[in-house]
Amino acid sequence: MLDKRKKNILEFVINEHLKQGKPVGSQQLALVDRVRVSSATIRNEMAELEAQGYLHQPHTSAGRIPTELGWRYYLDNLLSDAKLSEKELQFLKKSHLAAQKSGDHPVKSLAKALAEVTQDAIMVGFSPNDYYYTGLGNLLTKPEFHSVNLMEHLSEVVNHLDEAMLEIFKRKDLQEINTWVGEEHPFGRDCSVVFANIDLPSQQLGILGILGPLRQNYAANIARLKHSIKLLESNK
Repeated sequence: MLDKRKKNILEFVINEHLKQGKPVGSQQLALVDRVRVSSATIRNEMAELEAQGYLHQPHTSAGRIPTELGWRYYLDNLLSDAKLSEKELQFLKKSHLAAQKSGDHPVKSLAKALAEVTQDAIMVGFSPNDYYYTGLGNLLTKPEFHSVNLMEHLSEVVNHLDEAMLEIFKRKDLQEINTWVGEEHPFGRDCSVVFANIDLPSQQLGILGILGPLRQNYAANIARLKHSIKLLESNK
């Protein structure tokens, strides 16, 4: 169990890492009002968080980034609800209405709109062997996937999408909204996925999800996913 100071430090590191995509150092934390301790104390606290498995120092002289355990703790204990902007709400709504008028597939069209808004990849599962992906190119713009090793890993993910979707459809422990990070899901330890079951026009249960790196804007993407589900349900 983390004490209040460690929770504050972990939350700040994650929020800054979400914004910048870079390791976060103790000097940045020393400027935060609610931390109110010296840089030396912060370094010690960050070292303890690293020893406990919540943070990782990618380079000796660098700051820290959250580990899979750190992200999991954040999702379970620190995540706040996000409110979408009116511009974003209208964009998703207009995209959905345009698909209805043109006769395009409503779920695929909404997936394309979500890919544009989130700048992540969007997956739709109609059945274990029938799925659709869009926005995979967005992942290539993420700094996490700029290294050769992660690029190769991402290629492996793409090559095994059918196996990943099959495994998700087999799971019996799904929640209303599911947030899986790293080794919790079949897409690979460098990825995260936020997804939910949806009612398809065929009256079957399908899957709509957002696939990204571990550094995913979970709060906003959960709100986007919930709103998308409401739009799809408005067709009934």
